[in-house]
Amino acid sequence: MDAIRCRPSRSALRNSGHAAKEVVTLCHGILMAVLVVCGLVVGVGTAEAAEEKEAPVSGPLPALETGMHLDAVSAMAVDAKERVLATASYDKTVRLWDPDSGRQLSVIRVPFDGGREGQLSALALSPDGDRLAVGGWTGWTWNRAASVYLFDTRSGSLTGRIDNLPHRVTGLAMDGTGNQLLILMGVGAGWRVIQLSDMSVVTTERRCQEETLGADFAKDGRLVVSCTDGFIRLYDARFNLVGETRFDAMSGEPGPTHFSPDGKRIAIGFKDDPRVLLVDSETLKSLYMTEPESNADGGVSALAWSMDGKSLFAGGKGYLRGRKFLRRWKEAGKGAVEKIRLPAHDAITALVSRKKGGVFFATTDPVIGGMDDAGAIRFSNRSIRSDFRDGSWWFGVSEDGRRIRFSVDRWNRKPVRFDLERGVLRPDPDPDTSLALARTRSDTISVPRWRATGQVAVNGRHILMTPDEVSHSLAFHPDNKRALLGSSLYLRMMNAEGRALWRLTTPADALSVNISGDGRLAVVAFGDGVIRWYDAEDGALKLSLFPHRNGHDWFAWTPDGRFDFSGIDPDQVVFVIPKGQKQSAALLLSRELHGYRRDRDGIRAALGATLNLPPNPDAFTRPVYGEGETALF
Repeated sequence: MDAIRCRPSRSALRNSGHAAKEVVTLCHGILMAVLVVCGLVVGVGTAEAAEEKEAPVSGPLPALETGMHLDAVSAMAVDAKERVLATASYDKTVRLWDPDSGRQLSVIRVPFDGGREGQLSALALSPDGDRLAVGGWTGWTWNRAASVYLFDTRSGSLTGRIDNLPHRVTGLAMDGTGNQLLILMGVGAGWRVIQLSDMSVVTTERRCQEETLGADFAKDGRLVVSCTDGFIRLYDARFNLVGETRFDAMSGEPGPTHFSPDGKRIAIGFKDDPRVLLVDSETLKSLYMTEPESNADGGVSALAWSMDGKSLFAGGKGYLRGRKFLRRWKEAGKGAVEKIRLPAHDAITALVSRKKGGVFFATTDPVIGGMDDAGAIRFSNRSIRSDFRDGSWWFGVSEDGRRIRFSVDRWNRKPVRFDLERGVLRPDPDPDTSLALARTRSDTISVPRWRATGQVAVNGRHILMTPDEVSHSLAFHPDNKRALLGSSLYLRMMNAEGRALWRLTTPADALSVNISGDGRLAVVAFGDGVIRWYDAEDGALKLSLFPHRNGHDWFAWTPDGRFDFSGIDPDQVVFVIPKGQKQSAALLLSRELHGYRRDRDGIRAALGATLNLPPNPDAFTRPVYGEGETALF
């Protein structure tokens, strides 16, 4: 049998401090199929993977509709007349906004299923604002291939699909006519252009054998594409290659790439360089670089020109007085650098030019907003999601798993305690010693160097991880015979030989894991702001908790549709109903769905026998919000 070679994406960790959200590569899927059919073990000392236990979503799923995304915003676009601003998110929704006020206009829910199916990483909007294309982890559950979904923004209806894409969708763009859609794909799949009138393939390009990250159309139809192989490639309006070049003077892989409004220059951002490179749009010859500030920390994650082409904006690493900031250079990038502080604390994922000057911005917090040319914030919408990153150092669980301690804010600035029995989420500045941290050492199982790596060994045997997978968290079972490993893609319970007793595809990065002292429950804090309890024996999901970042309000639900909450408007409790790949997910208010209701006793019993304690009478009242907090429910 010929060897199967898989090359991992070098951009899997391109967002500093934010775990990569990648799908399993096609090559790895083929490799796994061969292993299952042939019963082979990959290499000496490689542990065998277990069959996944994840079940598809078969019924209505309780959720909150808060008027804002609940997971990272991955892409943003605006129509030519600036009547609608669109954002796509890992929370499996597209949201449409009024570009002037930031008021939410509507929500589009894509076809979704369990795990990551339906997470969105790319978006394109037609110039007239009537047609929307989205993609990401879309279609894999049903087809083992990716899909792009097309929507009518006026009705929100799903109008078409582009199927059988060989890899995940990393980016989308429409040309100036709105008739041609560019689809960027993952490692080795290159990109293709689709004629939307008849869904025919105009061209397919695979010169990039790694990952295509950035692309832009000029007004005359020319196309520029950046690839993690280091090349910038320029194509004419018929997609013939005009030229390609590398810029070794810059640091890291090229990423966001945009034509200037007049089409004469191309601005290119790089992974590890705070400067932006300006090149001639006809020859790709270097013209000049933007001026960095002193001691700049670098990388450019998003890039945009002002509408008049006089200013260039870039988002990247670093903080300004505790918040993220934009760099702006006037004189088309030749001027001195200026820093503009944003109302956000996490990676800037998208910048879009604003007709009235300035830019619209989106982050992984998530936050979306608009900024004018003077640097003033015209509007900003912030999520109520908690941030569990760097939280494993204080993620404590009681003996029976019914009480937990965590922080709703990164770096443990807002520690809280949740008591399921009493229905209370409250600040907890003093550690409770009865809530044990995860056991990360064992006398019988050795798992060295497991943090932030794609290669994990259990007692010397490497477990089979996907090329883009990164480990985040570890907890040993009290019996010292098992270990729970959380990563960017999977949750695994492993024995002392490294064999996965069960494995789940995670709905988001498994940032912190713990196991109750009685050994019954695995408790996991995920990157989507949800804490989930699983049966430690078979990985069955028992309970989910969404804690508000204010440290008081919460919403909990079970897989069978029971739910409970504190400090929440009941009308914001909704049910999302999956309808397969052919239809958008439907949405109903909880009071409209027969047989599904608030069940406080059912939630308290979700983890096993209760203590029959009366709930705290203050547990179900809305708290008084502190300065800067808003009741966003």
